[in-house]
Amino acid sequence: EREREEAEAEAETKAEAEASASGEARTTPTRTRRHELQVHTSMLPQKCGHCAHSIGFKARYLKCSQCMKAFHTQCEPLLAFNCQPPAFGSPQARRRKAPALGTNLAAAVAADSPDGRLPRIVHDCLQALQRRAGSLEGVFRTPPSTPDRPQELRDSFLVRGAKAINPMTVSNVHDVAHCLLLYLHDLDEPLVSFAQYPAVLAAHATSAALCTALQALPPVNFFVLHDLVQLCRSISSNIAKTKMSAHTLSTLLVDCVLADPAGQQASEKMKQQHIKVVDALQRISEDEWRSLHLQMMAVKDKSVMVSPPPPPKVAKKARTPTKTPTKE
Repeated sequence: EREREEAEAEAETKAEAEASASGEARTTPTRTRRHELQVHTSMLPQKCGHCAHSIGFKARYLKCSQCMKAFHTQCEPLLAFNCQPPAFGSPQARRRKAPALGTNLAAAVAADSPDGRLPRIVHDCLQALQRRAGSLEGVFRTPPSTPDRPQELRDSFLVRGAKAINPMTVSNVHDVAHCLLLYLHDLDEPLVSFAQYPAVLAAHATSAALCTALQALPPVNFFVLHDLVQLCRSISSNIAKTKMSAHTLSTLLVDCVLADPAGQQASEKMKQQHIKVVDALQRISEDEWRSLHLQMMAVKDKSVMVSPPPPPKVAKKARTPTKTPTKE
């Protein structure tokens, strides 16, 4: 009976994919990351990050506050939306500007996290879904109660001065599911970081190789991915009630987990490859996930997830003149 239900769910997913390929379904917007450019005057020799030509001395140029690359002002219209800043906590990120609230996982954890692993919005939404989604049909597939409700829930966590709405008190759990999807899709990079995208894509064939690739993820990315996969396993294990197979969940969540670092719209063939990676993540055994989680907790405890603030400057005390003893 369970095999029959899984086959029906996969057939439904295949039909959705065919409809999407023919242009009948709404396409998900491409995840892109724009450069945050500021005008500077060149005082040191450096090269343009686009054309690789030198930037003249005392010439005006543009510098990205996230990836720290410099560009000619005339190269600005030619720049692709593929800013790839270094991870917070790394030596290269010491001069990186703090990103906008709600766009970076590590910064969100530093701002507000109940357990030091997940941003509060992710923690609270996943907690509500873990308790209620296991016996509910169509999680992540059923639309929200109103189109604006997920944005309203998200803004209650992110807008300064607003009172966060507890997802446990939201009557429609589909609103909570789409709030989580909206937050994850608005991040500056997917859960599989752009730096690890090639390694994860190449390693999904075997569980051992995939686990090795996951070890290089930033800790906060790994923790969100770990808890999201556990939620998917809980939903798909009760397919008789949820009507959601593991493959269906992979299709719905793939854009939050993987994206092309170059910002290109994924072809149907590449999207199916991404879905296979998410399928492979759900097939990793519970023991392997537990071992990975323990390793990443050790990494988190030894490292700083975000760049620490600079130490305060201490004013030097003026020396008091010492009196030399006089001989009597």
